[in-house]
Amino acid sequence: MPEIIKGPKVFLISEPQINTTGMLAYLKDVGGEAWYERVMVGEDPPSSEGLVEFMGRLCYRSWEPGLNKNITRIREDRGEYLLNILRSAHGSVLEHAVFSFAIRDGSRVFTAEMNRHKAGTRLVNKVCASSGQTVLDFGNHQI
Repeated sequence: MPEIIKGPKVFLISEPQINTTGMLAYLKDVGGEAWYERVMVGEDPPSSEGLVEFMGRLCYRSWEPGLNKNITRIREDRGEYLLNILRSAHGSVLEHAVFSFAIRDGSRVFTAEMNRHKAGTRLVNKVCASSGQTVLDFGNHQI
């Protein structure tokens, strides 16, 4: 008799890790170290939101007014800055904060939606013949 599955199980496998030494060295090189002191100091470890903000500001050299001749003022609040990124549909900046999950016992509807909404994800829901359990197959990797 097959096992009754009550819902999917989600496991966090990896999350972003910021090399603050490299980040600060870059900012000193381009004149943006004041942003680091204002925004990143006190975050231990720095957050994925900080990474997304860093990468967005890197695109526009928007660490401080004047570093980019087209920037006369900046958003200092991270929440406001990230909302502006979302409103501008600059979603590629968000891709720098990558989290990996292992998902067990997901439904066929779930796997279909994952395939439909995330480019580069191959997810197939299979039932293991020997155990009758649902297995999610990511290419050559099964969970």
